[in-house]
Amino acid sequence: MGHTTNESKVTAIYIYPVKSCAGIKVDSARTALTGFEYDRLWMVVDEKTGKFVSQRNFPRLALVNQQINFDQGYLVLTTESMPSPLRLPLKPKILSTGEATATEDGRPVSTKVDIWGSEVTGFDCGPEPARWFTEFVGKPCRVLFKDPDTIRPVASYQIPKEAYPTTTASNDGSSRNLVKTPETGFSDGFPILIATQNSIDEVNSRLPKPENPLDFDKVDHLTFRPNIIISCPSDTPAYDEESWVKFNITPQSSSGSDKGRDAIQFYVNCRAIRCSMPNVVRSAGKMSKNKEPTKTMRMYRRTDPIRSQHPCFGMNTTPFTFGDVISVGDIIRVIERTD
Repeated sequence: MGHTTNESKVTAIYIYPVKSCAGIKVDSARTALTGFEYDRLWMVVDEKTGKFVSQRNFPRLALVNQQINFDQGYLVLTTESMPSPLRLPLKPKILSTGEATATEDGRPVSTKVDIWGSEVTGFDCGPEPARWFTEFVGKPCRVLFKDPDTIRPVASYQIPKEAYPTTTASNDGSSRNLVKTPETGFSDGFPILIATQNSIDEVNSRLPKPENPLDFDKVDHLTFRPNIIISCPSDTPAYDEESWVKFNITPQSSSGSDKGRDAIQFYVNCRAIRCSMPNVVRSAGKMSKNKEPTKTMRMYRRTDPIRSQHPCFGMNTTPFTFGDVISVGDIIRVIERTD
């Protein structure tokens, strides 16, 4: 093929605890059943319609910064226009007690919401998060936490039966093979999204120069909200990741904190279909005036044979195991490609 992926590495890792709010850059992340730990386990919903709220319709959500305070056990949300931060417990009360039947303002704890045709159950986080987001967004909102006892399976047609081994799970807290249908939380559909720096650079090479402050400038790591950014050798073509079927992530060394870590295998499900959300100028919390980068990408990135009206960027993936830690600097090795 004229190139090798043996030198490819993880160069950045991101999680997005509250769906559609700003991402958090981390040095390492642990895989869970639904993707990375804490990734898209919370979601804002329209109180009247029950539909989820995202940057597609409310680009101001890009201005909500997120930070996890592990010592105090809270996810902390801040934004300049709100006088005080919002603190969401990493472990909601109902998960500890199992006793609550309603929130403090009388709303049912458990509620269902539709995410692109997939029904997902969440716990209502109560009146204070609702007030905070209602004031910020400008319309009545509620905040949900993904119910860990209900499963939102990854689309079965994207997971061949032979892709996942069926073995007995260990009980010692170590990494273990999946023994049931892969699932996700409040993401659009898949646990972990990957993208390569080569592909990001290729999109930027095609974008027009901005002419006013609200024109989209350039694609960066967070434009397409990936979880893992991968750097490949310079001779690797852009969008090479679209040919990947399976790949391993292995520790950058066999000593120190990495000693004893095994390779983590991923299955590549499908291309990520892109909507208008990449067009958000995040610093302003507004949609770009020039409708970039979608406008340019629609001219050459409509590569999905089923949903050919939309451009594609990045690949949806599912880890074979959970409980594994992935770190910046880890090595990527492609072990199977499409023909």
